[in-house]
This record gives sequence, C-alpha cells and structure tokens, in this order.
Amino acid sequence: MKILNTDILIIGGGSAGCLAAIKAKDNAPNLDITIVEKAHIRRSGSLATGMDCLNVTCIPDSEYPPEKYMEQGEWIEARDYLDEKLHYILAKKSYGVVKDLEKWGIKFAKVDGKYQVKEQFLEILDSQDLKVTLAAQVAKRGVQVINHTMITSLLSNSQKIYGATALNIRDGTFSTIQAKSIVLTTGSCGRFGIPSSGYLFGTFDFPGNAGDGFAMAYKIGAELTNFEYLKYHYYTAKDLHAPLGKFYLLPNENRIKTVDSEGKEVDRWVPPTKEGDQPTGKAPLFIDASHLGKHEIKILEDVMFRSERKIAIKQYFEDRGLKLGQDLIELRRSPLAICGGHGISGLVTDENAGTTVEGLYAAGDVAAVGIQYLSGAFVFGGIAGISASKYALKNRHVEINKQEVEEYKEKLFEPYRRKEGLPPSVFEFKLRTKIRDYITQPTNEKKSRLALKWIRRFRREDLPLLAARDFHELARAVEAGFILDCAEIAAHASLWKRIGSQIIIKRDIETGNMRMRRHKLPRREASEVEDMP
Repeated sequence: MKILNTDILIIGGGSAGCLAAIKAKDNAPNLDITIVEKAHIRRSGSLATGMDCLNVTCIPDSEYPPEKYMEQGEWIEARDYLDEKLHYILAKKSYGVVKDLEKWGIKFAKVDGKYQVKEQFLEILDSQDLKVTLAAQVAKRGVQVINHTMITSLLSNSQKIYGATALNIRDGTFSTIQAKSIVLTTGSCGRFGIPSSGYLFGTFDFPGNAGDGFAMAYKIGAELTNFEYLKYHYYTAKDLHAPLGKFYLLPNENRIKTVDSEGKEVDRWVPPTKEGDQPTGKAPLFIDASHLGKHEIKILEDVMFRSERKIAIKQYFEDRGLKLGQDLIELRRSPLAICGGHGISGLVTDENAGTTVEGLYAAGDVAAVGIQYLSGAFVFGGIAGISASKYALKNRHVEINKQEVEEYKEKLFEPYRRKEGLPPSVFEFKLRTKIRDYITQPTNEKKSRLALKWIRRFRREDLPLLAARDFHELARAVEAGFILDCAEIAAHASLWKRIGSQIIIKRDIETGNMRMRRHKLPRREASEVEDMP
C-alpha cells in the first residue's frame, strides 16, 4: 500500500485551498503541507480563467465599513439560516484579503488612491491570471501539490480525522495520505440539477465540483445544514449558464436590463430561501443592452470576454452570431446546485473554520457560511489554514487502518474491473434528471418521497452495474456516487423543512443512519459580535 505522509492535507487547489496553504505555511513554516487537486492548480476551480471583482469588500473608515455590511449585505436575505458571527468575520477580514492580493501583484480599481467599492460591497479587480498568481504563491512557499488526483474518501476513527484515500485520474495510482489535520476546499456540487441543454458539464458553477466534500464529510459524521434550500437564484444565458451582465460596471441608469417577452423590465434576483419564487413577467426573459452606447458596450465586453468563464462566453456569442447591444440574450434559470458561496448550503463550521469532526476544517463553497462569494473563500480559506496548522503542531499522526483501506480499494475499483455495464455518464444523466424532477424547488412531501424512492432504486439497481473503461471514467463513477449522496441528503432535508430554523443533518457512525436536529440561530447586532484577533 502506498502511504504518503503530510502534516496538513488540503483537498482542492482552488481559491480557498490556495489561501489555506499560504496562510498555514506562513503560520508554521516547518510543517509539511500538501494540496491534492483534481485538475492542475494553475487553472483549477471556479477562478480558472480569472475574476473581475471581490463580491464582499469592507474598507475601514469608508462608506462601506463592516458594520454597514451587517445591515445591508446580500446575506441579510437569508439571515434566519446563517451564523451572523461568521459574516461579521468575513466583513472585518475582507480588507486584509485586498491588501494580500495587492502584495502579490493583483490590481484593484482606485481613484486618487482610494478603492472604488460599488454598491453591494463590490470591489473591482483586474486579474485574468488570479489563479496563476495564487498558484505561484503556493509554490513559493514550498507546498507540495499533487495534480490530476482526486480524494475519494476521508479516514477517521471515533475521535478524529487522520487521513484520506486518493486516485490519480490519469494512471489509476491509488494512495493513502496520512495527515494530522485536513482542510476541505472541494467547492460546491455544481453538477447536481440537469442544465436546459442536457449537457452534463454545462453548469453555472465549476462542473468539476460534484459534491465530493459534502458526501465524504457526511460519511464520517460531520454536520451539514441548509440542504433544503438548494436552488441557484440566478437567471443566466440559456444553454451557457455563465455570469453575464456585469451590472456593477455601469451607473444605475446605464445598466443592462432584464426584460420579459413583452419587453417589460423585471428583476431576475430571487433570494435563496424564497422557495419557488420567480421573477415577475412573462417568460422567456432576456438581457437587453440596446439602450447602451458603444462606450458602455465596450466596458462590458472587455470584462465579459477576458475574465470569469471568458472562453465559453466568447464562443457562445460567436457561435450564435450574437452582438451585445443589438440582440436579446435569452435567459433560463440555472440548474440546481448545492453551494455555500452563492447559496447557503454546506458543512457546519465555526469561527475557526472548524467542522464538527476534530481535525477537519472547511472553507469556500463547501462551507455553509452562505452568500460569501469569492471573498469568503479567501477569508475562511486563510482562517482554515491557520487553524489546521495550530492543530497539526499539537497533534501526532494516527496509524492507518490498512485492512479497512484495502477493503475500500477493492470496492472502489469494481467499475474498472467490470468489462461491460452502465457508463457513468448515462447513470449521471438519469440521476440528475430525477433531481430536476423531484428535488428542485418548490418541494413537497410527495416529491421528496419519490426522490428517495428513486435514490434507493439507483443504489440497488444502477450502482452495481457501473463500468469504467479507463481511470477518468472511474473518477466519474466516484463523482456520480457523491452526487447521489448529496441528493439523498437534500431529499431528507426537504421532508424535515421548517421555515425559520436551520435543519442540521449528520450520519450516525454507529448505526449508519441519518440524524436530523433543528437549530434556531440567534440574531445579533453588529456591536454584539466579538471581533476576531
């Protein structure tokens, strides 16, 4: 058995994972830190092609201080389901993220030396290569990075986490990683609902994220929350499902409009906990920029075609012969996803980014901070890295249960050894179609029970038939299993839903049964939330 040893294992090399590695190494330079990344760290995760803003930026002694964010930030729409203390930490530490990024070479919009924070606390940045910059900072600190490898399971005993199993998706190398502490930065479950195009990877969120962190953490007893509120509250370009509009770049009177089929302007924003809500107006909806001049169009296109999702967006416009300002861009509701960045679902974490499993930390879209966006990934990624390093300094490695790992490995490779059977892509399509039919909001008891019926059938009839022609398909089979786990959690959460309280779910390690409890979060004024050192 191949066993790798490290002090801190970071699962996922996206924005939160990079910040975790950087801050952990800065806090404890002598610790061994390893990032395991499915793709390649230079262009992985949601920031693969760059980013154009930080969505939560609170500048001290400005008109957008942390206290104002606590009163007016987007998170307010879901405050009954979110921990206000975590959002105050996000607001307070967001300025430190800006200073760190500037130190590493990232440029922010300034006028007369002052940051130009827009409404809703947006700070514009210009970085087509933000992810490359982060990867360079990781390399500069001597952090080990294992690319093209996915973590398939977490290892824990009744007391704490102590390692993980890994699969190289190119050559099939299986390894066990022993670690003193682990940071989960695996992102969302972007591949959950089925896109209108039917293309499995045509999702709003990064399609490489298949709920890995949610499923693996659940299996070792970590608590998850808000899985009954999964919808993405965006209307995005039909078949593309990428962020368009960049509304913040222009003054209110010159912004892109969303109109219905009769040309009437509508609001496409739907708060994440307003189940079943739809924008008013007659479908279909469209983006309309016909009222903008050439200068305004150029400002928008310069960002749309050179930052977030730039390659797909540019190809979309070119293939369809679309011109912003001349043509209406049809919108559709983006497919269902599970996300703690744009949504509110994820792992329960505390102010130190700690989960309810000892030694396991989480940050970014996998954590239920809620509506935290990229700023939250950076802030809590850094916090998770520091917390994991402090824990690793005080604890020793736990011995690997080799027999348990060998038994797991045999089961993991079953689809690869199977000569004929059900392709993972076919199973995933079937599964995500049922997710669309029975888990998409608005939900009810009948839909949730039908979802669970299908999930049991998939486990009984489909999973034993999965067949992988190569190691890449084997990884897709593992991911399909993660999506199935997430669907089961979401269906149960919908059955237990009650407005105004959190539903917290965990797996009972002794029995393997799912457990649920309700939790009423206290409301705090900003002055009542103690500051973080």
